[in-house]
Order: sequence, then structure tokens, then C-alpha cells
Amino acid sequence: MAGQFRGVQARILEVQEKAIFVHCFNHSLNLALQDTITKNQFFRNLLSNVHEIGTIMKGSPKRNAEFEKLLGKSNSIKPRPLCPSRWTVRVRAIDGILSGYDTVLEFFENLSGSDDKVATKAAGIYSQLEKGEFYMGLIMAKKLFSLGESLAKVLQAPAATISGAIEAATFTIKRLLALKSEETFEEMWVDFGVKLNEYSLHEPQAPRIRNRPKRFDKVDDSPSFDSAKSWLQHAFFQAIDFMCEEIGRRFDQSGLSMYDKMESALLKCASGRSDDLTTVCDFYGWDSEKLLSEVSVLRNVHNTAWTTTSEIVHIYKGLKQEVKILFPTLQNYLKHLLVVPCSSAGAERSFSWLRRIKSYLRSTMGQARLNHCCLINCYGDDIVDQLDLAEMMLEFVRVSNREATFGKI
Repeated sequence: MAGQFRGVQARILEVQEKAIFVHCFNHSLNLALQDTITKNQFFRNLLSNVHEIGTIMKGSPKRNAEFEKLLGKSNSIKPRPLCPSRWTVRVRAIDGILSGYDTVLEFFENLSGSDDKVATKAAGIYSQLEKGEFYMGLIMAKKLFSLGESLAKVLQAPAATISGAIEAATFTIKRLLALKSEETFEEMWVDFGVKLNEYSLHEPQAPRIRNRPKRFDKVDDSPSFDSAKSWLQHAFFQAIDFMCEEIGRRFDQSGLSMYDKMESALLKCASGRSDDLTTVCDFYGWDSEKLLSEVSVLRNVHNTAWTTTSEIVHIYKGLKQEVKILFPTLQNYLKHLLVVPCSSAGAERSFSWLRRIKSYLRSTMGQARLNHCCLINCYGDDIVDQLDLAEMMLEFVRVSNREATFGKI
């Protein structure tokens, strides 16, 4: 999609050079977090073990039942595998281990001594669970990914705007940098010390120093650590730097500048500023004076202060068709503004429902009915819930001579 030379956006720009490409912000966040973990070996290994824990538990109904038996009636979150595409939901998987760590320890200890086919793998996981650095890594990962999950919820909102998304990403970077302090890490280390004694975990150990072979002329510049605490702090701070760098890079897109101006131009007109509006009109070849006149008329008619572009769109949609014809330039402007969403998470979520709509029991469903069912699923909260079911049933009976079957109502 985003390929610079042969991607879809590059092919579209060959046809229409004024098209604006904005990579979905939620996808950009997922890629930023993925690159962050790929660069950091400690968290990459940690999340790999978290995924294995969830996979082993969910891979067998028998193992799942045994874990629930150990868990008892507690409402603790259960461990789960990691989603390969949604990196921002990893907090739930981490919480599932942290909330019942003693139960997870007991479960894998029992499983490693059983005749289950995954007993060998369970023994390796159990040895990792006993290490103090693993538990401390879970605490640090939760701190990092909780901020990413909060940002993801903002970016997935149907009413999300470019300016709001950029501001939310900038604020998230500031919150991440605030975590990069001795005081924050010391607080986590104190909490870790309590759990270390409670669960009888092994003391964390810094990685051993490996001597570089003499045949390599280059000097080994890898950092060395005098304690496990300094090693874990370095890994935590390094992950924060990587995460801030990747989020800033992914949200610095070439098409954002013009799209951000399109969003804010109409709002600035209310205060008499038309610089952004003139820039947008020059880019698309519109008459800026005519557009300013139409915006001024619309504002004077409704006598309201605009705070968001969605309010302008709502006011324009409320006009009668004959009145809309009086605002041709504004109509064209709003169409260009609405055709480029800053997030496609909502649209792609509808594809995830396709397998549930056309199941094996509905294998003979035709294309027309499938389209109708998909529309019902996409707009269930906005439109379908407001329909009059009684009137729909009456309409169903009236058409195609169904009164013979259902009776005349």
C-alpha cells in the first residue's frame, strides 16, 4: 500500500498527482510498536515467552480446565496468546500473567512433570517464570504498552481527526519520556522486590560478559553492566527511546501537512484567518474568495461557533437539497475532506466479521444477501438499532404475495 515506487499510493499519484495519501494511524502505531520490540532483544524474548504461555494454555481444553481449577473462583484475567497484527492489545496478555503469577507458576510446574506432549516446552517456560528478570520485564512491558493501548483507542475512534491524532501521538511521546527517569524505575524496582520475595523467585542476573574473538579487529562497544538492576534499567530506557523514535517517524507523513490544513482551515476562518484556506485552494485550484463567501454565509445563517469539522459537515448535511446547490465550492471541499480517513480500523474491522456472517451454515448465501448482511453489521449501532421492527415485518408480509403464508395484517 505505502510503497514509495510501486505501491498503491504511488500508482494512484501517477494518475492523480493531487491525491493525498495518509497511512492509517492505528496501523502506523502497530508498526511502530513492532519495530520497537524488534530492536530490543530483552523485550523481544520476553513477549515470545508470553505468547508461548498463552498458546500452551489455550491449546488444549484439558489444560485450560486444569488452570481454571487452580485459579478457583477468582476473576483474574487469564493468560492468552498474542495477536500477530494487533500489538496494542498485549497489555491484556501481560496482565493475564501478572494477575495470577503464583497460579501460573504452579500450573507450569505441574505440567512440566506430566506426560503431556508439551511437558518439555512447559519445563523451559517454568524455568523462565522462576527468574526475577522475567517478572520485572512484565512490569516494564505493561508500563510501555499501556500507553500504546491508550493511544490506539483514540486513533480507532470513528470521529478521530488528523490534528487530534497528531496531538495525541505527541502527548504519548511526552508521557513515554516522563517514564525515563530514575524515580519511575526505582518505584517499579521496589514493587518488584516485594513480589520477588512473595513468589520466591530467583534473584535477577545480568547477562554474562562474552569475550570477543581476537580475530575481529573492531573494538567491542557493547555496554557492560555491573548489576542486574542497571541492565534492566538500560533495557527499559532503550525501549522508551526506540518507541518514541518510531512513533515520531511513523506519524511524520508527507500527506499529513496538507490534510491537517484542510481540517483546520474552516475552523480558522471563524477567527478571520484564511492563510491555510488559501493554501488548500491554491493546491486544488479552487476559488478561495468564493469559498470564503460561502463559509461566511453558512456561518451567519446558523449563527454558531464551529469547534470541529464534524459540526460543519453536520450543519451542511442538514440543509435542504435546493440550499446545498448554493454552496458548490464548499460541497467540493467537504467531499475532499471526508474521503481521506485518518484511520481505517473501523472499515477493516468489518472484514474481520465476514467469516462470522457467511458461516458454514450459510454457505449458499448469494452476493446480494451477503452485501445486505454486511451493511447491517457495519451500521448496526447507528442505523439498524433505530429501525421499527414491526413496520419491517409488515413490509415483508406485503411484498411477493406472502399474505397467503403469514396472513393478512
